[in-house]
Order: sequence, then structure tokens, then C-alpha cells
Amino acid sequence: MLTELGLADGLAGVHAGIPREAARWELVRWLLRLIVNGSLAPGAGGDVIRYEGWGALARPQALRPLVDKVEAYNAREAVCGGTREQMAGAIVAEARRLLADPWPPLDRSGTSPAGHIVEQAVNSPAPS
Repeated sequence: MLTELGLADGLAGVHAGIPREAARWELVRWLLRLIVNGSLAPGAGGDVIRYEGWGALARPQALRPLVDKVEAYNAREAVCGGTREQMAGAIVAEARRLLADPWPPLDRSGTSPAGHIVEQAVNSPAPS
């Protein structure tokens, strides 16, 4: 999907040979950064994270608060009640919080899924 949209060049590790799970976490981090810096609308970015990140990563608990905020943003009550702007702000705030914490985010048990793989792969040169 990212290659088709012409977005793959901005994503670390797409062609670097890093493991699929680590690449998914990097995709999530990249999308969170776009949401925080205003390059991607919070609702749209949250939807992509929900599908391409949260769902593909077997629904990690660390992303649950973000997913809950995205679902609230998309809820009929928010759309009809005019609270989507507030919900968008909540998505941005959660994205900022996730980026401020260790990456990938810790789950409730205090362990980081594939963390050593992500940091090692991202900080290593791409294979020749």
C-alpha cells in the first residue's frame, strides 16, 4: 500500500531488510510523527494505524488508547454531535505521548515487543 501511494521512501526500513514486525512498528512511529507535525489528519492517520499497525501487530495493548480515541472520533455521536475536533486533539495528544515513550511502546507487562529488533535494525546500515 505505501509503495503504491508513493510514501515508502519516507519510511525507515522499508527496503532495509528489517523483520516484518519491526517494520510495522516503524510504520506506526512514522504515522504518529506525521499526525503530530500536522502532515496527516488525526482521524485519517489513526485509521491507517488501526489497520496497518494495530491490527497487523495482533492488537498490542500499548496502542489501545490510540485506537479507542480513533474509534470515538469515527463514532456517529462525534460526527453528528460536532465533537470531532476535540477528538482529533485527543488523537494528536496520544500520538505525542506514544512518541515520547520508549519505542516500540511497552505493553502492560512492561516488555517492549520487538524493541531490540527495531532499534537495532533502524540504527544499522541497510544491507548492500
